[in-house]
Amino acid sequence: MPKDPNLPTQTLTSDPLSTSSLSSECGLKDFYRITLKFKNKSLEKEFKESILFGKKKFHEFYPMQGKHFFLSFYGTMLVYILMYILVYATDNLYSKIFEFQVISLALVLIFSIIIFCLSYHTRIFRKFRIDILQFNYFSFGVFLILNNPPVQVAIFGDEADVYISSLPGLLVILGVSKFVLYTNYFEFGITNICLAIIYLISHLPSKQSLITTLLELAIYVFQIVYETAKFYQVEVKLRYHFQLLQADAELEKDNGTNDGPKSEIEEVTSWLIESLELIESLISQASAASKLQLARVLELLNKTSKTITSKRNIYSTDIEIITKHMDKDDREFIKQAWSDQNSLNSKSTNRIRVRKTSELFKLKAYDVFELNGILRQIGKNWNFDTFFLKECTENKPLLITGKYCAKKYRLDEAFSIQEKIYIEFFEKLESLYKQNPYHNSTHAADVLASFLYITNKSCLSDALLEVEILASIIANLGHDVAHPGFTNRFLINKKDELAIRYNDASVLESMHCSTIFQIVLTPETNIFISLDKDQWIAARKFIVEMILATDMGRHFDLLGQFRAKIMNNSSRPLETPENRIDVLRMTIKAADIGHAAKVRELHERWSVLVVEEFFNQGDIEKTLNQPISMYCDRDTTDISKSQAGFIKNIALPLYEALNSYLISSAIDENCIEQLKINQSNWEFMSNKHRMLSHCSIEPSSDYQELVNKYIPLRRGSTHTLDKKDLEDDPWIL
Repeated sequence: MPKDPNLPTQTLTSDPLSTSSLSSECGLKDFYRITLKFKNKSLEKEFKESILFGKKKFHEFYPMQGKHFFLSFYGTMLVYILMYILVYATDNLYSKIFEFQVISLALVLIFSIIIFCLSYHTRIFRKFRIDILQFNYFSFGVFLILNNPPVQVAIFGDEADVYISSLPGLLVILGVSKFVLYTNYFEFGITNICLAIIYLISHLPSKQSLITTLLELAIYVFQIVYETAKFYQVEVKLRYHFQLLQADAELEKDNGTNDGPKSEIEEVTSWLIESLELIESLISQASAASKLQLARVLELLNKTSKTITSKRNIYSTDIEIITKHMDKDDREFIKQAWSDQNSLNSKSTNRIRVRKTSELFKLKAYDVFELNGILRQIGKNWNFDTFFLKECTENKPLLITGKYCAKKYRLDEAFSIQEKIYIEFFEKLESLYKQNPYHNSTHAADVLASFLYITNKSCLSDALLEVEILASIIANLGHDVAHPGFTNRFLINKKDELAIRYNDASVLESMHCSTIFQIVLTPETNIFISLDKDQWIAARKFIVEMILATDMGRHFDLLGQFRAKIMNNSSRPLETPENRIDVLRMTIKAADIGHAAKVRELHERWSVLVVEEFFNQGDIEKTLNQPISMYCDRDTTDISKSQAGFIKNIALPLYEALNSYLISSAIDENCIEQLKINQSNWEFMSNKHRMLSHCSIEPSSDYQELVNKYIPLRRGSTHTLDKKDLEDDPWIL
């Protein structure tokens, strides 16, 4: 396995980076900023064990390791006790105070050495040996402070006139304990600050002048700060080299001859095989009651192993199970449009008339700065009206939205993109969009507005890097570029040139990706021209992954994968690019069908447009004598039923899954609740259609447009739907 690109690329023999740059760079991804600890707990534990007990070869970066560290510390403690004895012996100051100090310090030393030896040879102590060693340091410091006058007076009364200051001893152990008992500067600093506080409290009641006490405390605190700063510098370098050693070890392991698992699925399979063998051996030795339970476990593991080894993709979904309880028409639609399984059977339902979208009144064309008040709603207002933006900009919503976002997120400054280049890029991108009823540049701008809202109202806003924001904006604006207005299924059945070129796999989505990167091949429109190699790789990967995720045929597989890989992880990680890509796939999918969660006026208009495009495809399928795709027949499709099923089976589960990860109250209140309202309204309409199946409908002119859009007309109807009937319909009102 190659090295993680997030790791520094210096060799072990080169000079480390400066401390400040290392801590800031590593802290962003691998360490906590304040404590410098690895975010991976097992890695942090391994680092501590490596430093304290010599499990890694750190002698290249630090002169001593393992047992040598402990010998230096305990040797210092022993020397300090001998100095006590020497001082008292020189001045003939033998007393109970002398006996107390020497005996207490000697006991601490002996106890520490015993525990240290046990930590190497006893399993119980080995688990807590790092904590025990740190407690030894703290307790030795406390016993040194017990030499102070107030403590002696409390214990020995007037005999406590003569004492030796504990400050020299505290300063000595302070200097020799780094990477001996402590591997983290933060823990080291906190422990010594606690000792300084105890030192101050124990001196305040003494006869010693306050100035002398404060002066001693200042010396001690200054030394603590100095030693902690030195500790920090060395620790950063050690963690840096430790990470390099880890990466090199993994690289050597993967490059060497290894007969073990070569991939994650092989590794999982090997664990299962080992578990099966272990259980089989236990069954022969188990009691009668245990044998039944073990046999059941063995059966389940065998099923698991068989499933893993037989499935092409363990995250793939069974479309038959998903659609088991759906209406037959919805089931057929899901199989055709939202999975890789194609079925050519099409059933008839109600008849519906669809009104062509009327043009709004013409508005003056405005640019970004003149529309700033409107554009500022992007990312803040879920129900941003992209239709109004289209009219204000003379059908250039993509260009204006792209220019605004480049300025809003300061991407032009972050990546040194000239204004002329990104304007020409967005102009070219918009020009390649076809004038489809639904899949056009207005839809692209609307998807970006929805995407930015979900991002800004969730934890994603703090997790994305600048290059990922740039990639997300381009992916959203370009996710349907050059869309012909037909589905992948239609192109595959027609043996279209695009289907042949992209091997029937995510045909349109592959074409969208390719079109975007064809644009940047020209220097005048190369929005990535200033990106370095790593940024280019990251931007391209994010764009491709996000756009491919909009393939309706992969919907249930991606949703199942998202639930299995991320939703079951309680930590909700977003630190790695891989995890962020997983979440962004679902976010762009949610934004792509975001109109289903908009208020009535917007959802109503988008629904008419998407159905209009479906019906255009159905008309062509009729002309070509091909089976008409589900919900694409303008003579049989019930829009209200199809839209209710779409929200129930596709949109609502997607938004609920995404927000169970993002946990955003704004998404729950403005998106998910509106989805439920829209579903309820469509279902109400569908039920009324069935009740009027044998009625003649002649609504009043005030309601004619809405009725023509949503209520199917039945041949041979005899009843007139009056104004009172319409007032009972909450959707129309």
